Amino acid sequence: MTKVSIVIPVANDHLIDRCIKSVDRDDAEIVVVLNGASLEFDQYIQNLQEQDERIMIYRLPHRSIGAARELGCQKAKEEYLIMMDSDCEFNRGCIRKLMLGLKNADFSKGDVTYRANNFETKLVAKARGTHSSSIQNVYTPLLAFKKSVIDKIGRYYFSTKIPWTEDHELAQRVVWRNLRVAVIASAIGYHKPTIIKNDLSS
Repeated sequence: MTKVSIVIPVANDHLIDRCIKSVDRDDAEIVVVLNGASLEFDQYIQNLQEQDERIMIYRLPHRSIGAARELGCQKAKEEYLIMMDSDCEFNRGCIRKLMLGLKNADFSKGDVTYRANNFETKLVAKARGTHSSSIQNVYTPLLAFKKSVIDKIGRYYFSTKIPWTEDHELAQRVVWRNLRVAVIASAIGYHKPTIIKNDLSS
């Protein structure tokens, strides 16, 4: 069975515990990149590592999501990579489906479903579902690719020069080079309920 590295950048989000527990592959490498995290949260992740030998920890002293994703990709040991966020969870079988999608494509992307618990979070869930439906939007999370794709996208995965929208910049390079993207609607992940203010800030 082909092995995979799950790359998860995180600042101080304790929801990462649920994210890690949703990884349904015992042989997966879970690459946690501490993205300007506090010392207290660093210790929290170390405690998780003691309970789960799949976890590898790397540290970025300054906060930059692009640099954190790039560091995780570079440090990952496996050829297959899946980008994940700390506030999301994999549905069972999602990882396997994303990897199967790479048989005939350069990138494989799943369907992120935003959970909702009130009217406001339902609005965000609907808007996000529309925004992420385009084939050209190879946005994270639930984005899979092989490490070797770096040769096709400009010798880097995510820009370390921009503090945010790092996946949009990657998406532009994918479109410019006319690379193949497999959209796997059945590869589902769940995002925590999000209010409009927090969604706009991201």
